[in-house]
Amino acid sequence: MNNNLKVFSTVYASQCNDKQVLRTDAILNFFQDLATEHAIELKTDYHSLKSASNAFWVISKIKFKRVGQIRHHDAVTVSTWPIKPQSIRFMRDYNIKGENGEIHGTSEWCVLDFNTMSLRRLDTISYPADMEHIETRAEVSPFNRFREEVLPEHYSYTYTAEYSDIDVNGHVNNVVYAKMALNTFTPCEFDEKDYNAFEIHFLSQCFLGNEIKIFKKQLGNAVYVEGRIEEKAVFKSLFYKE
Repeated sequence: MNNNLKVFSTVYASQCNDKQVLRTDAILNFFQDLATEHAIELKTDYHSLKSASNAFWVISKIKFKRVGQIRHHDAVTVSTWPIKPQSIRFMRDYNIKGENGEIHGTSEWCVLDFNTMSLRRLDTISYPADMEHIETRAEVSPFNRFREEVLPEHYSYTYTAEYSDIDVNGHVNNVVYAKMALNTFTPCEFDEKDYNAFEIHFLSQCFLGNEIKIFKKQLGNAVYVEGRIEEKAVFKSLFYKE
């Protein structure tokens, strides 16, 4: 059983910003797509888990750190591997490596029951727990604890979830939230800060037609961005230097 999925790819223009650098959302798309393919190989994908365990995956948070820059037309190696899971906590790490840059990422997941929406333990789902898990971790710091308060003066804009935002699970895809956060910046503003790290926590599902208010708050050399539906936080994120 392959405990580390690795693919070779090229960075295309559609994945880059105006400086021809791989964008935040494109990095998360690389992570998401490869994790999905690896889950299919391990028979822990959406359909397999639903059929065997009446359960489904939920990503709770993800982060990455850039070292150097990965640019348009660079050849890259993208890899992902699951960390040995705990009772209800599952981790998956990532790496994107090019000739002039590298991106290290990690994510945290849980499994919910389709009927009760309650957390499921490792020993109650069809997961290959006896697989030899890789012990090496991605080179990123631990997840932050977001306790920031956003006020009316931090309001940036309102986003309405559209058809193209909806994924196979019937709700807004996780990468779309990162794009909502990224779109609070102008190109010049983002380039001037030179952020090399990004972290986002997913707190609530959104569906077609939902209106998400986006708030942006400067925190020294970092920027905190939060999405809310009425008074309920949907996501919390941070652009920063690490």
